[in-house]
Amino acid sequence: PALGLDGLRHIADSIPTPIIALAGVDADNAAACLEAGAAGVAVMGGVMGADDPEAATATLVEKMKCARAIG
Repeated sequence: PALGLDGLRHIADSIPTPIIALAGVDADNAAACLEAGAAGVAVMGGVMGADDPEAATATLVEKMKCARAIG
């Protein structure tokens, strides 16, 4: 079951192993996953289901860069 950002944060804070957020991750929430403690994200549906997968990927990467720069 999906743990949500609170569950992700709890796990990231509880173990020393880097974790990857997956399932339901897209450009709208990828940065929040990083901010919650994920070392990275795995995105499939948010790109594959987009009308323009290349643009969706570029948006995702840009938002993650911004999150990394801020965090």
